[in-house]
Amino acid sequence: EFSFTEHTEPAAGAHGGRRAWAGVTLAFELSPIAVVTSVQPRLLLDLLASVTAIVGGGVTIAMLVDACVHSLRDAVDARAPRLERWGAKLHAR
Repeated sequence: EFSFTEHTEPAAGAHGGRRAWAGVTLAFELSPIAVVTSVQPRLLLDLLASVTAIVGGGVTIAMLVDACVHSLRDAVDARAPRLERWGAKLHAR
């Protein structure tokens, strides 16, 4: 539902009086809202599904971290012979 009331009057500054600022006043009336809640017990199968999802997510993250660590290690090992030669040149001087 929507309704409004309009009031108008000339600004005081229009007739040589004090300067006035135009303004808008909004008033809202909020009616209360009724909320009905109901609590139902969770099934054991729901609990099992939630626990399985959490464990599976943890295992997935652990596998991703493990794969990243091994990829980084393989990349460092592939560069190791060149780094050892460079280090030997520095020590020979």
